[in-house]
Amino acid sequence: MSDRSRPGTSIRTTASLAAVAIFLAGCSSSSSLAPAIGSNLSQARVYGSQTVLAHRRSAPPLARLVNETVLYAFGGGSDGSDPQADLTNVGGVLYGTTYGGGGYTCFSTTCGTIFKVTAAGNETVLHRFTGGSDGAGPLGSLTNLGGMLYGTNSSGLSASGNGQVFKISKTGGFTELHTFGGDPDGANPQAGLIKVGGALYGTTLFGGDGCASPGCGSFFSISPSGQEHVLYSFEGGPDGANPYANLTDVKGTLYGTTDRGGSSGDGTVYQITTSGHETVIYTFPGGADGANPQAALTNVNGALFGTASAGGNDGAGIVFSISRAHVSSILNSFKGEPDGAEPEAGLTNIGGALYGTTALGGANGLGTVFKITKDGTYTQLYSFAGGSDGAMPMSGLTEVDGTLYGTTSAGGGTGCGGAGCGTIFSLSL
Repeated sequence: MSDRSRPGTSIRTTASLAAVAIFLAGCSSSSSLAPAIGSNLSQARVYGSQTVLAHRRSAPPLARLVNETVLYAFGGGSDGSDPQADLTNVGGVLYGTTYGGGGYTCFSTTCGTIFKVTAAGNETVLHRFTGGSDGAGPLGSLTNLGGMLYGTNSSGLSASGNGQVFKISKTGGFTELHTFGGDPDGANPQAGLIKVGGALYGTTLFGGDGCASPGCGSFFSISPSGQEHVLYSFEGGPDGANPYANLTDVKGTLYGTTDRGGSSGDGTVYQITTSGHETVIYTFPGGADGANPQAALTNVNGALFGTASAGGNDGAGIVFSISRAHVSSILNSFKGEPDGAEPEAGLTNIGGALYGTTALGGANGLGTVFKITKDGTYTQLYSFAGGSDGAMPMSGLTEVDGTLYGTTSAGGGTGCGGAGCGTIFSLSL
């Protein structure tokens, strides 16, 4: 689904807008989007030493087992459009970003926003990006540290245009902390930051000095005051390339995924220390065994659970787990329609069950919310229709007191060229 060829643009958004254009071509009314399934990548498949324990095809889906409530529909103007990042819960108030909207023009779109929203759906824009020193195009989630929220921008018009790290207060006081320089620094972060102790850690999609321009990505640390250090540059070979996802902290060791690289070129799962020592613990073989993970991992009692956006029995992505012994098991292989397709977000653990989203697929081809147990029992909870309920969720889910909150990157109205500018929604379990 992703166009990974142009640094400085939204890698995911480029794909989502292309998909929306396909949907719109088949629209019969402004209230719904025509179904479609994204194409799968075709790459050489070289199987590594890891063992795949199981292949489970999806159970027959049920489209609406839970009630969805749209808390807010973005208008595409000063309020923002195209939210793609997970929401961050701070004391019952949810904070997030939109890739577009805000009123300032960057490249061929608008520059994005930072917002907060209450459980009642009251949305407030805290910052509208201008594309200047504050950057543009946030795609990652926000991290709460010491009462401030920290995040990243994927691009910008000024300086190098390689993205920034910023902090913002809960009332909107904004500070740019670091502007990426490309090689050897890093460029175009798509992920948010993770706090370990008093420092923040993250990745950039491009940049670093591990491979030729535009670079294969970097792993960095940054202090709350903005002192940044590149700790590792991905080389694009067996060690992986192009990390999209947030990192996951497991007892001080960080775990993540790369979209490309590995022995087959289809992505990796890796662990990395806070000093920058990287070890690949799994290489995706491609084909039926999955490819191109773009989501963060979820730790459940030492086992890691995640999604890969491509591959699987039907080329629509998988849910997988990796044991403490680094043995991989495929828990679910998506089928597309009426099942889900192309999961691009991580999983949320609630009471031992995992909840997630797919960007496409479902009864209407416009994405789903699903539940899966640790042994692979899969249930589709909701299938987006593309009207007022939203379409194409690219973010994961945030749990607050037994309710799940998330965003859709499209739908919610007729703005943004008729595709809708996205929504904030809740699901009651």
